Amino acid sequence: MLEDVDSDAELVKFELRKAGVDFIIRRVDTREDFLKELKTRLPDVILGDYNLPDFNGLAALKLSREICPDVPFIFVSGAIGEETAVDTLKEGATDYVLKQRLARLGAAVERALEDAAKQRQLRQAEERLKESEERFRTLFQTAGSVIVVVSPEGVILEFNPEAERVTGWPRSEALGKEVFDFLLPAAYHQAAQDELQKVLAGQETRGFEVPLKERGGGERPFLWNVNRLLGKEEEILGAIGVGQDITEIKRAEGELRESERKLRLLTTQILNAQEDERKRISRELHDELGQSLTVLKLGLRAVNRCLSEPPEIKEELDNIALYLDETIEKVRRLSRALSPAILEDLGLVPALKYLMDEFSPH
Repeated sequence: MLEDVDSDAELVKFELRKAGVDFIIRRVDTREDFLKELKTRLPDVILGDYNLPDFNGLAALKLSREICPDVPFIFVSGAIGEETAVDTLKEGATDYVLKQRLARLGAAVERALEDAAKQRQLRQAEERLKESEERFRTLFQTAGSVIVVVSPEGVILEFNPEAERVTGWPRSEALGKEVFDFLLPAAYHQAAQDELQKVLAGQETRGFEVPLKERGGGERPFLWNVNRLLGKEEEILGAIGVGQDITEIKRAEGELRESERKLRLLTTQILNAQEDERKRISRELHDELGQSLTVLKLGLRAVNRCLSEPPEIKEELDNIALYLDETIEKVRRLSRALSPAILEDLGLVPALKYLMDEFSPH
């Protein structure tokens, strides 16, 4: 409190107690003491007389605005002119209470404290917003992804350095352009417009694949994440799209598909070679070895018929013939196992011949 009259100071304390204000007053009446108090401890509110013998209330107000601009300053003084009262408010005074009407002092102090608290909260929120904007600006400028901000109508509002590098278009030429015609191939215009409307309606778009046009006429595959951009009052400002170049991913996918194709082709060739080898072995077993064994068996029977004695030789020949029968059967089973689909592989006539040979007696 800046007050030089003891009785006036006591009246101020009385009115504050009556209003239920919880307070601790530190009273000064000179410029030096006033400055010392401001620099030693920050008050919640300053109550100041306008007229003091050695110090002017308006000068005190200016000092307080320099040292602690957020602390409310309420003049508590005798009658002054209307022009002077207006000047104090212009200089930053929070309120003016006449000593003849101290009954309103408690309400004025409480209102000033509430307003100061709101101002602090607002300033803190603004500082956080400024910090957030600075972080966003840093990220926007240094990000390794393409970042494009568009209006609800699709007009480009921001274009980061990576977007300049990838497309070849300077920011100055990109701003104000219609994003669909300027950056996207014609075949993707409608799909991109539909996605933008979804985003503006509150939906997020993630993993939306749309190529990006280059200034030279080329295209690059890009994967986009798009979000709605809101203002301080939650109004829709537009949308922000973050695009990732997936050229290398696409190239790797193409190489993988080509490798898979070659692997399938190689596998088919190996299987075909194996099948051809089985068929060849099957034919050789059936057509050559099987027939040779059959001829040998027939010759053995002819020899056996010509022999009348001794019986031991005939018996031995019969055993050899039996062994040949078993061998022929084994060869045929092996031939069937190697090439079971003879009708499909060799055709009708060879298949019928094979079956006739299979079931004909030897």
